[in-house]
Amino acid sequence: MADQASSLNSLLASEERAQVDEFFFSRSGLASTTAETYSASWWDFLTWCKSHGHEAIPASPGAVAEYLEDRRHYSLSTIRNRLSAISFAHEHLELGDPTSEGRAAEVRKSITQEKREEEIRSPGEQLGNRPYPPSEIIRGGLPLLRDYLACLNEGSVGDPGEEGTARHERWWSWQGRHEQVRETWLDSFISEEKASAEAMTDGQCKLVPEPEFSLSVMRDRALLLLMAAAGASRPEIARIDLVDVVPDDDCLLIGMRRKNGMPDRTIRLSGSDSVELCPIRAMTAWIVGAGLVGGPLFRAFDAHSNMKSSRISLSSINLLVQNAAELAGFNLDEWTPSRLKRSPRE
Repeated sequence: MADQASSLNSLLASEERAQVDEFFFSRSGLASTTAETYSASWWDFLTWCKSHGHEAIPASPGAVAEYLEDRRHYSLSTIRNRLSAISFAHEHLELGDPTSEGRAAEVRKSITQEKREEEIRSPGEQLGNRPYPPSEIIRGGLPLLRDYLACLNEGSVGDPGEEGTARHERWWSWQGRHEQVRETWLDSFISEEKASAEAMTDGQCKLVPEPEFSLSVMRDRALLLLMAAAGASRPEIARIDLVDVVPDDDCLLIGMRRKNGMPDRTIRLSGSDSVELCPIRAMTAWIVGAGLVGGPLFRAFDAHSNMKSSRISLSSINLLVQNAAELAGFNLDEWTPSRLKRSPRE
């Protein structure tokens, strides 16, 4: 038995993906679909542990907690798969479950609660009793965004069927955090950079799709315009939350955070007379059209074009840029998120 446990331990700690697959597909007794999910989940945890100097098997609750914080942007279902794989591997070797103890259990509970609060309902439900016509959503810009955010602060945007107490609590949560974050991004110790569509090249402008009353198009327009105008990287774009978007005078402040969540800098985004290339109108259209009430700014979509509560992934941003370049008739090898970020002059 000791030899068998040692052999399984070696497979789970291996630097070869094929040996990890051998454990889950041949030694675990799991169904093939579950084995596939657990193998991918464990490999992600294993490689993360190796790169951060932690033991994966047996793992400590502290290491699991740190891993969860690093993967906090994942969807709740993906996080659950990761945790299930970690639990299964340890239980299979008759080791204690590091996901249900100490700080790991606390972080797990915190993330679960956060993700549930971010669950996205339909745009019509979220707009409540204040629907906006498509033309106003596309063209409204800052005045519309100010009105929409004011509705959030008043607690009048949300699920019409939500109980009064729950809505009141959500309002206090949103208002408190929004005011706190606004003060952060306006603080004199946070560096500020100016950005506008005027800095974009002809190629970058052609990459942006025409305005359309479609959630995916509105998201893509806002993301592409922000990335090109502000020179923002993919991780910076993915980390932005709705509360990091702050109207200020005739500009829109976008707070950029570091990987650990600490404020990095503020982008002061200026508008444009062109509806097609105005980053403020594009951001407003996405926020209001999607009925965002909190959580990540740029969301993922499922295979049926339904908006999810999880953040857009870096690979999805890659694909978004590649698809836009293909539709614009560009050479795909020459158009990447890095080039879009650099804002090269042509």
